[in-house]
Amino acid sequence: MGRDLKLMLRAIDHVQIAIPAGGEDTARAFYRDLLGLTEVPKTGVQAGRGGCWFETGDIKVHLGVEEPFRANRKAHVAFLVDDVSGLGQRASTAGFETKIDADLEGYERIFIYDPFGNRLEFLAPFPLDGGRVGDGGGRLSGKSPDGVTAEAAPPPSQPFPRPGGRARHASGAVPRARRLRADMTVAERVLWKELRRLKMNFRRQAPIGRFVVDFVHHDSRLVVEIDGYYHDDPERQARDLQRTAWLQSQGYRVIRFAENAVRDSLFEVVERIAAEAVPPPSPTLPPSRGKGEKRYLVR
Repeated sequence: MGRDLKLMLRAIDHVQIAIPAGGEDTARAFYRDLLGLTEVPKTGVQAGRGGCWFETGDIKVHLGVEEPFRANRKAHVAFLVDDVSGLGQRASTAGFETKIDADLEGYERIFIYDPFGNRLEFLAPFPLDGGRVGDGGGRLSGKSPDGVTAEAAPPPSQPFPRPGGRARHASGAVPRARRLRADMTVAERVLWKELRRLKMNFRRQAPIGRFVVDFVHHDSRLVVEIDGYYHDDPERQARDLQRTAWLQSQGYRVIRFAENAVRDSLFEVVERIAAEAVPPPSPTLPPSRGKGEKRYLVR
């Protein structure tokens, strides 16, 4: 019988989200002002039922009054967006509840709760460039705003590091690093300007293995990370520890600064980084034994 049926579904016309009675103005602050959706007039008999409609392009979100009202804390709508971390930062600044989530392989995503407690998902795929990079929530570089990439350690079979040099970067890390350089946070841009003044050959948004670190000084094996608000999340902190442990296994030291430390104490931060980035001294050769002799005594 199943072979005789044809799939009649073509597309989703709209999604409906419940709001309490009288919540239209509160909803506009979220769906119109934060998400940038355009409100359209309700038509026909729908106009007298309360709620409001928003449409932008093919996206149609209808808010309908439900009494008694109960927020959807689990069931939700998922939206593809261009800038997950930027949206999350704006939502958090505006006072909306947010939750970073890194459980979906290959995607950066965040859950944002509307003023009534309904959960909405916003996500964007990581650029993979033919390779698979595990999800790490990045920047929520963002950058997330922080520029953090996949948090899973590379497979043991992958050759790290290069002999006498830096750890290899995984397939897909370079295009992600390029995107993060174009999407640096304000704190990262300010710090990068000062690091360039040091003329110490720092690198920004540099791929190391499967990670893209905020700043690195390869000569001294120093990684500098700038942590945004989302690093206060316990799950995020656990992944940061895993990330740091892997970088240390490759011979790198990691120091972290909060974004507000960069904004409020920029020069103290730069001084600390400069002090930490002093390369180790070159090995001293033994004294020469003079002309006609072997030049160095090797024991």
